[in-house]
Amino acid sequence: MDKRQYVEDITNYLKEQTRRREIAADALILDSGIVDSFGVIELVSFIEERYKVQLSGAEMTGETFASIDSIADLLVARENLAGSKASA
Repeated sequence: MDKRQYVEDITNYLKEQTRRREIAADALILDSGIVDSFGVIELVSFIEERYKVQLSGAEMTGETFASIDSIADLLVARENLAGSKASA
């Protein structure tokens, strides 16, 4: 899956959960109040369920979950890592 699809999926999820019409991919989702700490937990659950991944504590940082873009970057990096391990 490419970054664009991750961004679209996560944006749609957050728009549905927050009833916002628009959320910019680079918006700081915690700092701007789009989600609170409980919302982050729900977002992590969505990501793990939707993409069949298990995020580690080290991956769940304020920097990684700062924006939709940064979350999508994490997912792309995990996918690339899994792909390189599979081809090794």
